Amino acid sequence: MYHDFTITVKELSPDPSPLHKHPYFELIYVMTGSGLHHINANGYRYEKGNLFLLTPEDLHTFIPETLTIFCIVDFTKN
Repeated sequence: MYHDFTITVKELSPDPSPLHKHPYFELIYVMTGSGLHHINANGYRYEKGNLFLLTPEDLHTFIPETLTIFCIVDFTKN
């Protein structure tokens, strides 16, 4: 990431995303869809309207049950 923040809309089909982490903060808003979100070995159900805040050390993955669309804001401490 070369800017202090970026905003993207991402679509995730019903396949798990790989377990990963980012070197920045991430705010994830669920626009549509449902499934499981694993954060640091804890599982959370997600659905439309949920909001997640991830820190640079959080290890996470999504396991969508339905087609899911996220609005994602990535940002640094700056």
